[in-house]
Amino acid sequence: MLYCCETCGKRYSTEEQALDCEKVHAEEKAKKEELSKAREGRVKEVDSLFKTFYDAYKSFYNDYGTYPLINGEFSKFSPLERIIFNML
Repeated sequence: MLYCCETCGKRYSTEEQALDCEKVHAEEKAKKEELSKAREGRVKEVDSLFKTFYDAYKSFYNDYGTYPLINGEFSKFSPLERIIFNML
């Protein structure tokens, strides 16, 4: 008699082998769900940090009329303008 895995459809000669295969599929599914939830949490965290950064960046420009650069210098051009006009 052949036993079949309900998830992938593979056939096994013993019921134990088929159950082991189903168990592996269940573990993989649980791991994928866990990673998906963790990813959603990280996306929210990064989005929140970006909004905080952007607000501070915009506030700096409004206060001083220049944009701070990563190397500690300042520029009157926005990062987008620097990219468009190749001023990197």
